[in-house]
Amino acid sequence: MINSILSPKWREFHSSLASMLNLTLAVVTPEGVTAFYNAPPLFDKLDRYPQLFTAYKDFLLKIPLPGEETGNGQVVYDPLGIPVFVCDFFNGEFFLLLVGGLDKGNPQCHQDFQAYLESYGVGEHEEFSAKFGAITVDELVSKSGSVKALYLNLLRSLNESKELGERMLLLTAVEEINKLMLQLFSSEYFDLQRILELVASSLIILSDADGSWVFTHSRTVSPLTVLRGQRSDCLQELEKSWSAAVNRREDPLGSVNELITQKKGEPGIKLENIFFSSKRESRISLGVLNPRDKSVQAVLVAFIKQVAIALEVADLYEVLQRQIGMVLNSIRHGVIVFNADRKTMMVNQAAAKIIAAQGIILQPGQPLEGQGLSRDLETAIISVLKNGDAHIQRQTVLEQEGNLLHLRWDAVPLLSDKIIMGAMLIFEDITETVNQISRMEDWERLATVGEVAAGLAHEIRNPLATAGAAIQLFARMDDEDKRRELISKINLELERINKILGDFLNISKARQMPALQPICLAQVIQELKFLIISEVHLKNLKLVCSDLAEPDDSPMVLGDRNGLKQVILNIVKNAVEACPAGGRLEMSLHRDTGHAWITVKDNGPGISRETLSKVLRPFFTTKNTGTGLGLSISASIMKRMGGELRIESEPGSGTSVHIILPLAPEN
Repeated sequence: MINSILSPKWREFHSSLASMLNLTLAVVTPEGVTAFYNAPPLFDKLDRYPQLFTAYKDFLLKIPLPGEETGNGQVVYDPLGIPVFVCDFFNGEFFLLLVGGLDKGNPQCHQDFQAYLESYGVGEHEEFSAKFGAITVDELVSKSGSVKALYLNLLRSLNESKELGERMLLLTAVEEINKLMLQLFSSEYFDLQRILELVASSLIILSDADGSWVFTHSRTVSPLTVLRGQRSDCLQELEKSWSAAVNRREDPLGSVNELITQKKGEPGIKLENIFFSSKRESRISLGVLNPRDKSVQAVLVAFIKQVAIALEVADLYEVLQRQIGMVLNSIRHGVIVFNADRKTMMVNQAAAKIIAAQGIILQPGQPLEGQGLSRDLETAIISVLKNGDAHIQRQTVLEQEGNLLHLRWDAVPLLSDKIIMGAMLIFEDITETVNQISRMEDWERLATVGEVAAGLAHEIRNPLATAGAAIQLFARMDDEDKRRELISKINLELERINKILGDFLNISKARQMPALQPICLAQVIQELKFLIISEVHLKNLKLVCSDLAEPDDSPMVLGDRNGLKQVILNIVKNAVEACPAGGRLEMSLHRDTGHAWITVKDNGPGISRETLSKVLRPFFTTKNTGTGLGLSISASIMKRMGGELRIESEPGSGTSVHIILPLAPEN
């Protein structure tokens, strides 16, 4: 089987499939890799870097490595930290490796990739990451699973000896190829030329033919001709006949059909073909040269239907391209396009209107920097142009003379054959939404104030009682030293009350969302200590604090101090309410390379999976007297600070809430 998969016919197929799916495909035998298809430039230069070459050689010889089981194969990571899907065939007779690019699910993927390169002796001046593209592991698994199903059906059809079974497997393989093509009809990677190349390569394998052709023509899409296999004089004559008829503005089907009729009489030439003609002047010709499979007509019929759909999709894309300006100006989202040199190329009407309110006017040819866009927008677009990053569902604030403009935005690369041609910024004005959320936060804050008032009363009662007793003793004492001692005691208790009330008022004050500042997490927890203790003691719970560093050793995060306090208090209140009498509440502090977080864990009844999926929705509550706004607003506050509220729970196992924020940049 390995000899078949490495034959020239299959090499054409591997290359066409990898190109169409925008993947890198490698065929690997137990002795090592045999070929890369649609590979980034780095793989062509491995021999220039001995350490990296050796690392890849060892990696390939050890496949399959332990990885994430997916059911259709496994995901492993190569020496540069790139996710690779491994498909094994026939008990390890050979493997297919499928690589889509850097792990888009890892925000640090480009930095990690560059660090790996340097560790293997690849200099900083060598910029390879932008040419790798990016893909999530889930996307890679989805694509690769379809590819493995396709190869299994193709290889089984070639080995099947029974005619009926062979025909069924053959048509199943055709169906798998069609499914892969359908995935691309509405994606950013749609390319009619690549689809036709895959069809031509597939025809040769499925029909066991010497050659194949696919010709198309329509009113809007330029004529395309694809030849595969042994490019004999016969195939080239067919191509010339098609192109000449199109240039003469004649029906190319008639010319090619006439030539095919002539060629069928020549010795050593067997042609099987099929035509398609539509009312919209679309013309398609598919055929194979010297097929050996008896099911060739069924294969041709199946493919020509798919090519007809692809041609119609290409027609619509062409029409859309001609009217792209009108389409972009008709949508309510702002769209700004930058070229690879960071210059503005296009601004749609919605974008111009939204940013004009902040005094920003962008004209084609202007540089990105210095136009009034926020620093985070400029940084994101630069990273898109440099590394091909995609920034999705981010938020930023533009300020002009006290007027705030809240934007939700995406920044994505514009790619052509993995080359970054530019960047597109897509955004919408969410100022009114943010203001509405702010009003909801005020309501929730007032509700929180009311609910913790009982805890405050309990906490204040003790120092008041102590101070009152000291005052009564003061009146009875004649000893000046004792009287001074009592005055000192009264002052200490009054200071304690003042601190409790001060912490409480810091939470209840109305506020605007300020600029994010470095915050010490341990210090925030210390400032909330009285309120947290009052909540816990009021319900007779046990509070356990672990891994809470001293302020000097605590991680610094980027956020809003008062907003973070509101979130922590709300989470603690929910945890207390969820715990049974005599329950347990744990608080701990954690960090990794990019984030730090506070974990609040209770030993309550837990939350079902169905309820867990709804708890962050506004007004969803399981409490008889709850508003259903607390968790929703807390999640919103965290998102606006660039953080996340993550909830983990199982019925009977309690609930853990992680309050996650990005680490503040080091000075």
